[in-house]
Amino acid sequence: MIRLLNKNDIPQCLPIILAQKKISGTTPLSADLHEKYLDKFFNDPEKYKVIGYFENEVLISWIAIGFYETQVHGKFWLVLNLFSDKKRQLFNFTSPEISAIFAEAFNIAESMGVYQYFYCVSEKISKVYERQWAKKNPMNYLGVS
Repeated sequence: MIRLLNKNDIPQCLPIILAQKKISGTTPLSADLHEKYLDKFFNDPEKYKVIGYFENEVLISWIAIGFYETQVHGKFWLVLNLFSDKKRQLFNFTSPEISAIFAEAFNIAESMGVYQYFYCVSEKISKVYERQWAKKNPMNYLGVS
């Protein structure tokens, strides 16, 4: 089941966040800081949406997206957070819970008339994504064979 999350879901979100392995060189945030961060999303539902994927009434994965507008890019949305308690060696957009919450994120954005989106990852991980994209993309993105 997929649904928009609210403040009552924070206790289910926190364990998923806190269980994530931290990237080398980063300082983990406390549960209190994560709760304040999540609270920011839920206090401004016009700008932020948090979408959760549930199995047997238990939150498995969630994504936070934000809506923005600038003169350079116009209207766009960002993937602000993506967390899952499903442990995998490699991240995969086609896993059932991840693909379902991304599909819902696109549906929400399109219903709001926002079609351009961005996400960011660490430079180390972005190079891996670019290589995977280049291998699998039939358009030969970035000129890589």
